[in-house]
Amino acid sequence: MRTIIPEIVDRHAEEAAFLWLLRDNAVRAPHYKHFDLQRLDNRVEAHIDGLRIAGDDGWQIVWKNLEERSEPGEIFAAAVLAFENNNAERIARVLDIAVKKPELGRATAAALGWMPVARVAPLMGHALPAVRRIGLAGHAIRRLNPGAALEKALNDTDLSLHSRALKMVGEMGYGVWLPLLKKHLAIDHLPCRFQAARSAALLSGEPAAVAELQAIALTESGYRQRAAEIAIRRLDASSAQRWLTMLGTLPGGERIAIQAMTALGDPSNMPRLLQWMAIPALARVAGEAFTSITGTQLAEADLEGNAPDGFEAGPNEDALDENVSMDPDEGLPWPDVPKVSAWWNAHQGRYPKGVRHLAGKPLTSEWLLHVIAHERQRLRAAAAIDSFIANPKLPLVETRGR
Repeated sequence: MRTIIPEIVDRHAEEAAFLWLLRDNAVRAPHYKHFDLQRLDNRVEAHIDGLRIAGDDGWQIVWKNLEERSEPGEIFAAAVLAFENNNAERIARVLDIAVKKPELGRATAAALGWMPVARVAPLMGHALPAVRRIGLAGHAIRRLNPGAALEKALNDTDLSLHSRALKMVGEMGYGVWLPLLKKHLAIDHLPCRFQAARSAALLSGEPAAVAELQAIALTESGYRQRAAEIAIRRLDASSAQRWLTMLGTLPGGERIAIQAMTALGDPSNMPRLLQWMAIPALARVAGEAFTSITGTQLAEADLEGNAPDGFEAGPNEDALDENVSMDPDEGLPWPDVPKVSAWWNAHQGRYPKGVRHLAGKPLTSEWLLHVIAHERQRLRAAAAIDSFIANPKLPLVETRGR
């Protein structure tokens, strides 16, 4: 007879949920390397394993937590246990909660990508489009071919499922669907239009898709950065510089210009980046662009400064302040502008203008693979995109995967 210590199993459940949330943020964080992510994965897995060992008692505790809180971390832990055991009744209970909010569905899809054995195919025949979307996302995370289910999703009337299918076409490198993607470039539904444009631009550099991404970057705040980062990669050098200049002159366009410069990686933009480093609201994101191009970490090279006196980003303790947005540059170091400028004056000869750089070196297939394997998460994601553009016959590397 199995004997458990409830307090310990409770701790496993709480830590598995909390650490997965930490991991979910870490995959997009500026300071996590692949090795750091692996260590965090091991911690999540250790607590999941504790729940597995507890058997039915472990399931009862994670289910109780999910019923009480219905948060992404809790549903991740519950979904891993339910799907690993292939328990139809438990899977149904998890899915009943997963379809209530998009963030819960996303965490459930992440659980499908966590397990060593794929359990995603049965979801594709589910009656609810929201469940089929979770199944499609689970396939995408693992870079598994969903077969005929993808074509059905591409023709589904549920626009959320349809949008996810359009995204998957690009992730998997399915160029056969390029004509369908082009037809979606004028669709009214913004998520579908964006995913169609992104996938078409990734797969072929389709000019109409690139133009649509440029338009989205100018007008749609929720997609601005993602649209700009793909569009700038597909423009020729002179068009890219003209667009960057235009972005930088628009009211509030400096940030998106900096993010596009980061994706482009051309050292010729460094003078403008140095100017923006002197503006507190732009300093850290401009510093990140400097690091992305040169490969020089501000703290390691003694180029890090202090936050300006009185500077606040994101919500504060004033209940009357309407600013509730989180700090978009949290975790990024502050550049010491005079030191960074002096460093650049001394070392700029290493970085030929007009040549795209990432993590300090020109883009080559070998270097991109090195960055994917060893660098920080945001650099890994950038390298994955550039590597895919160079060879779209292979799936886009999922740098957020386990």
